[in-house]
Amino acid sequence: MTAVRRNSWSGSAFTSLRNHQFRILSAGSFGAFLAFMMSSTAQNVVAFDLTGNNRAVGFVAFGQGIAMLVFPPFGGALADRFSKRLMLLVCQGIIGLVTLVVAVLLATGDITILYLSMGAFVTGVMFSLVGPTRLALIGEIVEPAHRGNAAALTQVALASARVIGPFCAGGLLAWEAFGAAGTYFITAVIFIIVVATLSFLPPTRSRHDRAASSIGQDVVIGLRYVRDNRDVLRLVMGFFLVVTFGFSYLTVLPGFADQELHVGAAGFGTLVGVSAIGGLMVSLAFAPIADSPRGSTLLLSSSLATGISIFLLALAPGFVFALVLIFFVGGATSGFQTLNNALALRHADPLYYGRLMSLMILAWGAVGLVALPIGILADAVGERATLMAIGVTVCALVIGSEAAFARLHPAGAAEPKLGEKADLTPADRS
Repeated sequence: MTAVRRNSWSGSAFTSLRNHQFRILSAGSFGAFLAFMMSSTAQNVVAFDLTGNNRAVGFVAFGQGIAMLVFPPFGGALADRFSKRLMLLVCQGIIGLVTLVVAVLLATGDITILYLSMGAFVTGVMFSLVGPTRLALIGEIVEPAHRGNAAALTQVALASARVIGPFCAGGLLAWEAFGAAGTYFITAVIFIIVVATLSFLPPTRSRHDRAASSIGQDVVIGLRYVRDNRDVLRLVMGFFLVVTFGFSYLTVLPGFADQELHVGAAGFGTLVGVSAIGGLMVSLAFAPIADSPRGSTLLLSSSLATGISIFLLALAPGFVFALVLIFFVGGATSGFQTLNNALALRHADPLYYGRLMSLMILAWGAVGLVALPIGILADAVGERATLMAIGVTVCALVIGSEAAFARLHPAGAAEPKLGEKADLTPADRS
């Protein structure tokens, strides 16, 4: 009986991996996530070491946030118009090149906060294209019944990279033979491998009638679609609020590890890694049920759990307690992302996958913008107080937005049918 249950769970948890194209995309995605987590860990540590304050970490994130706040709508429109395979190859290649440049600057001693921020900005622009393109490609190559599972397994790949990446980066940063420059060089090599892997994806077609509308018109049409679809609008709003404010705790984490827990860069990497282990376990648990009717209820629960767990992390009296609590932070945040993406692919019309996901990418840009005031607040009142404020804010926003949404968009209101959205161009109707 135990073996039957185990086989049943593995079969349902990894069902979308039976798709050969999705296996290639998953392998490339894992490599990209791993490289990004390593470079992000190194970026935060380098920024803090160059200046010794949280404002610098926030300033670097601010550069990436600006890019990811401005460009995603256009990235989503491009993903719905052009070859998704080609876009992934080009954008990942540029990110790898930027990583290599930062590595050279570190090796020569010419790195500055300004250069680090410029690199973060360019990387942010590329991720504004990669994020919606990757998820839109899932909707294109995976069968409708398995898209939620595919979205969940993509989150599993991200969570796995969060486990491995920070540990690797923390170890390399602490190893004198490698340091920050060596960490960035290795990350650049990983991006080369990612591009080589994704090149095995079969060519994807551009939309043949894309000339019927401009990119700007496509962006506006996508916004109207989200506005007119109650379920999709709720998912976008919820994702934006929880990610923007909840994930800003990462800005404070390097200072929290150094100033409050006294464990330095290696401890910071360990905290991020343990958080990712929690995220990996929850993502795996949610993978078999990502396409089930229970998704909406679990999504609300994970939203509240995000705020509560961050608040409790602020109360951790020492490193060991912080490790336990950040495990739950990782589980809550990863569960939230897994379910939100799965529900978005379930409720949305495939014509709008790229533009829908681009609106969610905006939340990550907003995290970068919020990072600067969060860093200033942490320098003024301390990391613990800032984490407590973040946790309370997330819970208040989740409860308030749910109440407001229920009042303004009551259940049972008429929804437009797929393919019959208002104000569609001929290209979107085809």
